[in-house]
Amino acid sequence: MIGRIVCYTLGSEPTPAQRNKFRKMFFGYLDHSCGGRYKYVRRGLMSDIPHVKLVRSVFIVRKEDCRKVVDFLEKNGATVYVRDVIITPDDRKVLLDQLRA
Repeated sequence: MIGRIVCYTLGSEPTPAQRNKFRKMFFGYLDHSCGGRYKYVRRGLMSDIPHVKLVRSVFIVRKEDCRKVVDFLEKNGATVYVRDVIITPDDRKVLLDQLRA
């Protein structure tokens, strides 16, 4: 199976607030209210896209999902590098498990 490795960087030194806002839109987050009594899962773009996160700002996605990810990153001012990769059986299992979930 062929996938895509996506590497990105957030341009010219974003402030911590900008970086946090981007991260929440991209990966989603767990929201707490009423002193931690209630928890809400706020979904981001990558919540619906199966991926394998390798290190910070580097992950593998399926070829079919790559365009959505790259468009989102470029729209938010990130510099993006994309290359084709051969997905190992372990990574393939992770991607397929995320699709089923």
